[in-house]
Amino acid sequence: MHLYLIRHCQSSNNAVLDKKQSSDESVPGGAWVDEMVPDPPLTDKGVKQGKILARFLSEHGDSNTSPNPPHDTQNISGFNISHIYCSLMTRSIVTAGYVSQALQLPLVVWQDIHECGGVFTKDTDSGKRIGVPGPNYEYFRSTYPDLVIPEKIDADGWWNRPTENLGDIDKRVNRVHNQILERHAGKDHRVAMVTHVGFYHHLLSSILNVHKSSKRDLWLHLNNAAISHIDFNREGTRVNYLNRADHMPRELIT
Repeated sequence: MHLYLIRHCQSSNNAVLDKKQSSDESVPGGAWVDEMVPDPPLTDKGVKQGKILARFLSEHGDSNTSPNPPHDTQNISGFNISHIYCSLMTRSIVTAGYVSQALQLPLVVWQDIHECGGVFTKDTDSGKRIGVPGPNYEYFRSTYPDLVIPEKIDADGWWNRPTENLGDIDKRVNRVHNQILERHAGKDHRVAMVTHVGFYHHLLSSILNVHKSSKRDLWLHLNNAAISHIDFNREGTRVNYLNRADHMPRELIT
């Protein structure tokens, strides 16, 4: 089984953070905080990234090479993706939607691969994160009619609980890690998971048995629309590449 961990394309919150990092960071809690939203859409740049990503995943490959040759660590023969998962966050659904359409594969929700913390806003006085409900089933069904939603969604909103702590994240990540193997290990599946950078860091840390810390003294980064390729085989786990972004023109790397 091959696992492709793909970060969603640039969201409006990503653009806000980029702006904040390029400004005077000595000013605590600047105006950029007010521009953050709980479930951000893609930016115009993110839409461009999504279309390029989808085209790359669908068209990349040497036509003279047979599909899925042994040890094709760099996907010379193409990606030949068989399954696509997304979270219930807008930036993941929309990014994965481009890929799903290009590959003509169903887009399946996996709630547990959402970004760390869940859906939240910040209290303007205390600065604390406050969980917000998120959209409900009827919203997803009407807005994304082709989305496959095998899991139950609360009528009051799919999140609808407090933000996660590090222990909660670890439990969820370990659950996803085990479920990936239960669903796909030992099969000729090529699984694309369109997820989020924080979740990616924790999931990859779990797969590689890397120590995780709230201090972020070690961080496994993934650019918007970048790809990491992990191979699970009889011998164990092979990391073929991480944070591949060579399919993006320089001006669209974020």
